[in-house]
Amino acid sequence: MIKFVNNNISIVRGDTGILPINFSQEVDSAVFSVKKNIEDTEYVLQKNITDGVLQFDHEDTNDLDAGKYVYDIQVNYNNNVETPIIAYFTVIADVTREWLIWI
Repeated sequence: MIKFVNNNISIVRGDTGILPINFSQEVDSAVFSVKKNIEDTEYVLQKNITDGVLQFDHEDTNDLDAGKYVYDIQVNYNNNVETPIIAYFTVIADVTREWLIWI
């Protein structure tokens, strides 16, 4: 499950899905970056946004601790760089951590 409300993103740890991102103009590239704290130097997750779609794979959040992080989206267009969104990225704890195969 992925929710996008008031620029804040919530995702259940390990879930997959897509989040459409609408830009007001054509962009050359866009990057989604997540850190535990805004002043941290290391990213916990960084992904390219392709064709206006931010795709989450299982591996993106499966090993993250549940909790609140910060994220931004940085876009490049016509030799300009802008960060139109800075908000919270919340990873929600999941109950099922492994898939069981019943035979």
